[in-house]
Amino acid sequence: MVLEEIVRRGLLPGQSTGAPGEALPLPELPPIDPAPQPILPPPIRGRQSSAREPVKPRRLGNLSAEQWLGQRGVLGVGVLLLILAGAYFLKVAIDRGWISPVARCIAAILVGHAVAAVGWRAYRRGTETYGASLIGAGSGIIYLGIWAASRWYSLVSLELGIVGLAVIAIATYAVAHRLEIEALGFAAALGALLGPIVIGSNDPSANALLLYLGGVGVTLGVAAVRRQWRLTTLLIVATSLLLALPAAAAANAILGFGFVVTGGLAALWLRRRWVEVGVIGFLGAGGLLLSITAPADAPWLIIAGGVLLAVPIWWSALRTNVIWLAGDPVAPTEPRSWSEAFFFYLVPLLITATIETAFGQWTATHPGAIALLVAVPYLVVGYARVGQLPASRPAFALVGTAAAGLAAFNWPGLGIGAVLTLLGLTLLWPAIDHLQHRLDGRWYALLALGGAAMRFGDIVRAPGGAAFVDLWAITFWMIIAVIAALAMGLWRVASTGDDALATPATVPGHKTSIVNRTLPPHVPSVLWVTAGAVLFAGVTNELNRLIGQLGFTPEVVRLASGLVVSAWWALFAGGLVVFGFYRKLTPVRIAGLLVAGLAVVKVLFFDLANLDQLYRVGSFIILAVVLLLVAYLYHRQAMNSHDEPLPEPAGVADDP
Repeated sequence: MVLEEIVRRGLLPGQSTGAPGEALPLPELPPIDPAPQPILPPPIRGRQSSAREPVKPRRLGNLSAEQWLGQRGVLGVGVLLLILAGAYFLKVAIDRGWISPVARCIAAILVGHAVAAVGWRAYRRGTETYGASLIGAGSGIIYLGIWAASRWYSLVSLELGIVGLAVIAIATYAVAHRLEIEALGFAAALGALLGPIVIGSNDPSANALLLYLGGVGVTLGVAAVRRQWRLTTLLIVATSLLLALPAAAAANAILGFGFVVTGGLAALWLRRRWVEVGVIGFLGAGGLLLSITAPADAPWLIIAGGVLLAVPIWWSALRTNVIWLAGDPVAPTEPRSWSEAFFFYLVPLLITATIETAFGQWTATHPGAIALLVAVPYLVVGYARVGQLPASRPAFALVGTAAAGLAAFNWPGLGIGAVLTLLGLTLLWPAIDHLQHRLDGRWYALLALGGAAMRFGDIVRAPGGAAFVDLWAITFWMIIAVIAALAMGLWRVASTGDDALATPATVPGHKTSIVNRTLPPHVPSVLWVTAGAVLFAGVTNELNRLIGQLGFTPEVVRLASGLVVSAWWALFAGGLVVFGFYRKLTPVRIAGLLVAGLAVVKVLFFDLANLDQLYRVGSFIILAVVLLLVAYLYHRQAMNSHDEPLPEPAGVADDP
C-alpha cells in the first residue's frame, strides 16, 4: 500500500519527487477496519416485477405505408376472411348435411374460443394489434354460432339467444377494457346493442327492448367514459337512442320516461367533455320524449321530462353568461361557448313541443298561450336582481322577450290589439334599460317593433274608414310616434360606468360598453330616417284617401289630390330643413333637400302635364314659397357663420 501511495503521489502533476537518494516521507494512512462492511448494490426503486406478471406489450409507433399495409391492412382482411369462412362453413354444412345443427353451433363456438385464445396469447407476447384482432375475430365467430343456434335452428329461444349475444359481447368489451383497446371495445359495444335486432322477433316487446338497451347502455357507457373512449361513447349514446325510437311509443310511459331522462341527462353531463355526445343525446332524448304516449290522467309526465332535461342547461346558464354575445359580466375573460348557446336556445323549443304534445287540443285553440307560459319564467330570471349585478342574465331576457312577442303576435282575435301590445313592449324594454342600467332591452325593442309592423301589415283596413282618424290610422300614427320616441333618447346609445352589462363589477377601470364596441352606433339616425319616411308615405296616402271621401267628381278628385300632395311634399321638405337647422343635424337637412327635389320633379313633370291651369298655379306658388324659405334659411345660416368672431391664436398675448 505504501508503494502504491508513493507511485500515486509521484504521478500527480505539480509535485516534486525529491532529490536522488532522499527518502520520501511516508503518507499518513487511515486505520484499517478489522471488520469491513460488504458493499451492497443500490436498492431498486419502485414495484419489483414478478415472474407471473405479464409483460406489457410494446406500443406500435408511427408506421410507414408498407408497415401499415403488412401489419394492419393484411391483418384486417385476414380477420374478415376468417369470420366469413366460419359463416360459409355453417352454410355449406347446412346445404350438405355434414353435421347436425347442434354440432355446427357448438363447433362455431369452440373455434371462436380457440381463435380468441390464440389472440390473447399473441397479445401477451407483445403483438398488441395482431392479438386484439384475433380476439375480436374469435368473438365474432362465437357471436355467429349463438345467432345461428337461436335464429336458424331454433335450438334456444330468441330471448335466450339475445342474452347469449349480450354475454359474449360484454365479455369481449371487458377484455377490451382490460387491454385498453378502443377499437375492440367499439366492435363489442356495437354487437351488444344490435343483439335484439340481429336475432329478431315476431312479437317484439317494447318494454323488454328498453330495459335491455338501458342496462347494456349504462354498463358499457360507464366503462367507456372511464377509459376516455370518445367514439365508443358516442356510438353507445346514438345507437341506444336510435334503436329505442320505435319502441318508445309502444312501451310503458313510466319506463319510457325513465329511459329518456336517464339517457338524456347522462349525455348532457358529458357535453362539456365531448360536445357531439351532448348534442346527439339531447336531440335523441327530446325526440323519444315526444314519442312517449303519456297516460290520459298524467299528461304532465312529458312536460316533466322536458323540464328535467332542461335543468342542467338552465343551471349552467345561471352560473355563467358565456352564451351571451357580450360575454360574462362576472368573468369577462371567459370565452363564449357556442355549444352552450345551442343547448340553451334549444330548450324553449323543447318545452314548447312537450306542452303541445301533452295538451294538443288546448294548444290548438290557444296558439299564443304556450309562448306566454314560456315567457313568464324566462322574464322573471332575466330581469331579477342578483347580488350587486342588477342585470346579469340577458340570455334569459332575450328568450323571454321573444316568447312574449310571439304570444302577442299570435294571440287569436286581437287584430289591432296585437299591434298595440307589441308597441307597448317596444317602449317597455328600453325603458327598463334606463331603470336598470342595461343595454340589451333596446334590441328587444327593435324585435317587438318589427313584429308590430308585420302584424299591422296583415290587417285589412275597413273600406269606409275615415282618413286620418279611424282606428287603423291612429295605430299607424302610434307606430311613427314609437319610432320617434326611440330615436329621441329612449334608445340608449352611451353607457355609464355602472352598467351591469357594460362594465363588470370585478374589473375596475372599464368605462366602455362591451356591447357598444361590437354593435352599430348609428341606430338612432336610422330610426329618425325610418320615422320620417313612414310619415311622408302615410300622410301622402291619407291625403289621397281624404280627397276621395269628400264626394267630389273623379276629375276634381284627381286635380285636388295632385295639388294637395305637391303641397304636402313641399311643406315636408321645408319642415325637414327647419328641423335640421334647429337640431343642427346635417343629414336631416340633406333629406329635406332631397324631398324638395322630388317635389320639383313632380310639379314639373306630373302637375304641369295633368293638372288644370288653376291647380298648376297653386302647385307652383306653394313650391316656390317653400323653396324661397329654404333658401332664406341657408343664407341666414351663412350670415350668422360670417358674423361670428374668429378665435384668437393660442399663446398670443394682447398688446399693452
